[in-house]
Amino acid sequence: MLPIAEYLELPTSNFRRLRIGSNKIGPDGAMFLLRGIAIGKRLELLDISYNSIGTHGGEWVAMYLSSCLKLKHLHLKYNDIQPEAINHILLTLKKCCWLERLELCGNHFDSRSAGILRRLQDAQVLLHQEVDISYTYDESLQDYRVVPWR
Repeated sequence: MLPIAEYLELPTSNFRRLRIGSNKIGPDGAMFLLRGIAIGKRLELLDISYNSIGTHGGEWVAMYLSSCLKLKHLHLKYNDIQPEAINHILLTLKKCCWLERLELCGNHFDSRSAGILRRLQDAQVLLHQEVDISYTYDESLQDYRVVPWR
């Protein structure tokens, strides 16, 4: 990931879309990529779905996301990201929501994730059509939970 990330940092980089799903990218790879995107500020689409960035990688995404000014599409499906990192990513969106599409399905969520998502959507910071998950009230849990949105 380091050579790709270094290229993304260059002001002459021509990458606008980077689809590298299903490539066994780990947390460090996610950190290098997001840091490169934050420095270069040119990438519009990043698809790192079906990798293994995990919770630590999700934290890196949350940390650098607010600096990725031109990023419009972020695909993080099926990366085994735990709720605490998902919550940080969602909370980052309330500060800077210029994403047109966010895909998080296949990761782990808790009731706090559903609450954050509900508040973002109710405030129209994040619209239903911009994210591939939604929330619903679960009578058996007496709380909100995240469900796939198709």
